[in-house]
Amino acid sequence: MEALAADNDVETPDTSASAAATTTGEATFSERLEGAIVALNRARTTLDFYPPEHPLLQRSLEHAHTLFSDLLAETPEITLKLIEGHMVYGDQRLFAGAASPGLVGGLLRRDVQSMTFVKGLRVEEVAELARIAHMQPAELAARDGVQAEMGRRGITHVRFEDLVITGTQAGGGYVAASAGDVYLRALDVVHGAMSSAFSGRIVDVEGTRDVVRELVDRVLEDRSVVVSLTCLRGHDDYTFAHSLHICLLALALGESMGLDQSQLCDLGACALLHDVGKILVPLSVLRKPGRLDDTEWAAICRHPVDGARILSEHEELPILAPVVAFEHHLRYDLSGYPKVQGHSEMSPFSMIVAISDVYDALTTERPYRQPMRPEQALETMIQEEARQFEPRLVRWFADLLGAYPPGSFVELTSGETGVVCRANPEDASRPCVRLLFDADGEPIDPPADIDLVADTDVASGEPRYAISRCLDASPAGVAPMDVVAEWAQGQAEAQDEPE
Repeated sequence: MEALAADNDVETPDTSASAAATTTGEATFSERLEGAIVALNRARTTLDFYPPEHPLLQRSLEHAHTLFSDLLAETPEITLKLIEGHMVYGDQRLFAGAASPGLVGGLLRRDVQSMTFVKGLRVEEVAELARIAHMQPAELAARDGVQAEMGRRGITHVRFEDLVITGTQAGGGYVAASAGDVYLRALDVVHGAMSSAFSGRIVDVEGTRDVVRELVDRVLEDRSVVVSLTCLRGHDDYTFAHSLHICLLALALGESMGLDQSQLCDLGACALLHDVGKILVPLSVLRKPGRLDDTEWAAICRHPVDGARILSEHEELPILAPVVAFEHHLRYDLSGYPKVQGHSEMSPFSMIVAISDVYDALTTERPYRQPMRPEQALETMIQEEARQFEPRLVRWFADLLGAYPPGSFVELTSGETGVVCRANPEDASRPCVRLLFDADGEPIDPPADIDLVADTDVASGEPRYAISRCLDASPAGVAPMDVVAEWAQGQAEAQDEPE
């Protein structure tokens, strides 16, 4: 089935008028600031994939500089703080309802707590700031940290404050304050690994292992919250978020199958880096909305081979990392790509990653197609299980997500409607739901969270409600993934609060 071959692409910077739209019209200062931060993050990403003299990089840096300069014409300085995985300006959280840009994860991994831009900012300083964000944490530490590097590069109109570490140390890495922090830092690890592969640098294996250990710890604490984090959608980081979401889904599936902590760490590293070969596929091929010709399809089919080659050069990675990269587009019947001969069966890790890969691809909006609803994607996968997936694994995966996977927009027998936020291990047909509208279609303010298993009638002891049907969320103006993301972040932060 062609839909099951859906895959991710690599985002390119957008310096068009539409990208600058937030700086004009009735946009508030905070909305314009969000646009400037997105532009800075795009400049950072562009630096990863283009040489310093490339005109696209220069335009990207100039665009970010212009947006910040316009803002600094109205105030002498702008201070952005990182608080529990969110970017905050003054007392206002930026990017409400969505994941902050990958820049946040990069700053967290580089021990930065706040960033202040001062009037007089020069475009050269923006360029050097992007280059510092491009450096790996270990490289920065060897050069005495961010502050020292900024001094060497002549950056005087940007100030950083060091992160106040309130957690513990694990393998030399900072244990973030919340699952949201871990998510953003993992996003930066994927970003760094792909940019390193693109430019021929060494992949940050130590950073990969550190962040995977943290993700495994989160899965062992509460796998359902981790699964819900896959609903987080960044502004410019689909390529990297796709790999991270596959890692989270694979870890949750592996934990439900009974893999131990060591096995989960190996599985997580394999999943996080499985798509690294995609960075060598031409952007024109990855972003083509129509049918690929034979030459373009051949370029796509090479990325598992390229990924396996790149990962095989790093002996510190799990031995199965190149195997998973090579096999993740094979099917259970060994069709798919690349074409193989003398291959008896796929690695179990590859099977787990392949299932997670297809589910995330089907439920994510792409330029060339609309996403499937979660329950539709799961039903499609089950129908294809005979040749596409190992039957037991896809059934385990369905049990993990429940009859109504996170992100499903549902109507209850009461007539109320809402979004499924987590599966219920006690009863797959009765998940936890965030109610948004009453039976008359009026908004419930604030939304109400109910557990369809625990919410029982006092007299009979039976559940009061059940799900009557799944609905399309578009007519209601609901973005289900944003609802689940907000719920998941709230749950993760609540877990981290001291008792």
